[in-house]
Amino acid sequence: AIIETKKSSIKALSLRALATVCVTGDAVKQFEEGGGIEILSDILSDGSNPEPQMREAITVLTQITAPWLRGHYDL
Repeated sequence: AIIETKKSSIKALSLRALATVCVTGDAVKQFEEGGGIEILSDILSDGSNPEPQMREAITVLTQITAPWLRGHYDL
């Protein structure tokens, strides 16, 4: 159980890092081209994921759909 907790924490921290990086249209475009949208969809549709991981996935989704990125790149 401890190993699973650590893996979950690493996934949540990785998602947080993605939210920090996806601040430009180019970064969001690369995220999408790399399959990031599908990964977010998988995370958010799996109700068994821990709350911190779900929360950070929502943060990434919020960041990549931010109004200030509109016009630079649309998903």
